[in-house]
Amino acid sequence: KHLREALLEPVLQWARETSASGGSVPFSTEGLTSWRRLRLRDGQLGRQLAILRDDRTLRSALPALGDGRLIAVQVLSVDEELSADDVVLAARPFRAREGRLHASTEVVFPKAQTVGDLRACLAARFQGLLVGAGNSAGSAAEGCDSDSISGAEANEQVQAAEDAVGEDCLEFVLLPAAGPPLTAKRCATLRWGDSQLNATDEATLAMSIAEVKDFRDGSVLVVRSRMSAKLASESEGCGTQEESMGGAEERSGSKRTTILPPKSKAGAMRPPLTSFPAQ
Repeated sequence: KHLREALLEPVLQWARETSASGGSVPFSTEGLTSWRRLRLRDGQLGRQLAILRDDRTLRSALPALGDGRLIAVQVLSVDEELSADDVVLAARPFRAREGRLHASTEVVFPKAQTVGDLRACLAARFQGLLVGAGNSAGSAAEGCDSDSISGAEANEQVQAAEDAVGEDCLEFVLLPAAGPPLTAKRCATLRWGDSQLNATDEATLAMSIAEVKDFRDGSVLVVRSRMSAKLASESEGCGTQEESMGGAEERSGSKRTTILPPKSKAGAMRPPLTSFPAQ
């Protein structure tokens, strides 16, 4: 916390000097008057830019602290104070029908939230993924933040979304930060049906998100539309069937069946061979 406070003025000074010399500043300084808009990360190689929490000391948050230690500064659009009870996830929207995986977006949730509250907020925030969701419906819930919207308000927005898109809903899978590269192809094979975040029973919905497997800082949250995934599966099945039928026709058209007559006696005339396409 004290380091964030101390870094605000140097960050603003650097931005002013860079702009004056004709350089490009990678963030907007408009309204940047509070240190709460600075997020500090561990910039050391191999530390995956881990976020530094306000309630920890520099020595405990930065192993091998010494001269030349790298720290990354991220400028946010809103104030933020992360505590030990907050979890930062990397949400990645996946458009199954198009086979497109979007870049990650960091979302912050308190561990005290329930699975139902988490799903409600995510459904409002990523409503645009739903099949049939219009631009107006998507913009109604755009920018949903766990700190600025209550569970009741989120539920109202989710209900409006469901009315707009019918039977479609969002599905979620949590993955650990470490692992093989996440691609659209891999997303299609994830165990969506086993995810606790997709359960509908009251016991799971009332469970704290801290109890969900792999729910920790840096985990990747993949979000998709159930209807979109169904349409993608049906489309893939039709394409495979057509390809199989086309290949069978092509193979049958290239083969010919030849019938040989019985062996004739010596000196007898042997009838000509007869061939015709296989059926």
